[in-house]
Amino acid sequence: MQCQVVFVTDASFMMSGKNDIIIRGLIGDVRVYKQNHTFSPGDINIDLMSHKDTVHAVLDGGGFSLNTAFNGSVNQLTDNGKRFIN
Repeated sequence: MQCQVVFVTDASFMMSGKNDIIIRGLIGDVRVYKQNHTFSPGDINIDLMSHKDTVHAVLDGGGFSLNTAFNGSVNQLTDNGKRFIN
């Protein structure tokens, strides 16, 4: 089963050093095509901030809302995710 995702984006990306990252923006007009179905969750607002020891993420859109914080940087979370997948 093949799936296709189509979207547009308007985002700002700021980085200072290795661990300080800020991403704010919108993923808009999201459409997911799978077989004979089209899913349109709408626009998704993103606000992500990462420092050396903390990550804070807010995602809102399509009836979904996530507001969370993690201990560690985005780089540490990515490394842990890679180990989980492998």
